[in-house]
Amino acid sequence: MSQQLIFHAFALVQTAFTLFYDLCIVKYPVTPYNWHHPLGGNMKFLTTQNMLIQTLYYIIALLNDVIGTNAMEKNLPQIRLIRDHYFASLAFPLAVYVTYQYWSLYYMGGGWVSPPVFNSVVPKWLNLAEHANVSILIFLDIFFCARRYPNRLTSLLILYSYVWAYVAWLYYVKEKAGFWVYHILTDMTKKQRRNTFAVILVKILFIYIQGELINNTVWGRQIFCLQTTNDSQCDKCTQA
Repeated sequence: MSQQLIFHAFALVQTAFTLFYDLCIVKYPVTPYNWHHPLGGNMKFLTTQNMLIQTLYYIIALLNDVIGTNAMEKNLPQIRLIRDHYFASLAFPLAVYVTYQYWSLYYMGGGWVSPPVFNSVVPKWLNLAEHANVSILIFLDIFFCARRYPNRLTSLLILYSYVWAYVAWLYYVKEKAGFWVYHILTDMTKKQRRNTFAVILVKILFIYIQGELINNTVWGRQIFCLQTTNDSQCDKCTQA
């Protein structure tokens, strides 16, 4: 049994249970934050959507461990290509962004992201699992698994499509239910909100590039070997 398979099985159990607890156990009481509103349920939150994205990633990674390959080969099976693309386009940048954004706002003013209503229904272990451990797991994945980063333009197109879709979702909730999912947006002007979302796009870009650089630093030898040698020589130096 490979170390990648053990790691991905562990990560899948943890993320899947966290997602289950968030969706099925956490129930917000009636407060001015309106998080109890039935529209979207807990999937209103990027944190919860991210846990779904991470769970799906570890399912794909586990399938690759079983029927694909973790070696740095020139001709990769489809499941491995999907895994690498999913990691680069969604799993890594969103996990790191959620962690970064939550703890940045927390230390600026905990009431924005961790008001009493949040603390009353979200256990500390769940908060840490969704806002800290999620990034620890995704960083560990870089060191456990070799990957070829896909075309940057294609990956960023997928990533930004998701980000814009989520921003559109926030506006949809505001239009239909009459409140902003994130209370910090409530007192902002339209211009301030636009600027906030623009800054988020820049942060996401830097996080994406960070993941690519770390991956290429960790697996640079194998990537170089893959690009500069023939198939028989490559097999000797690219096994993960």
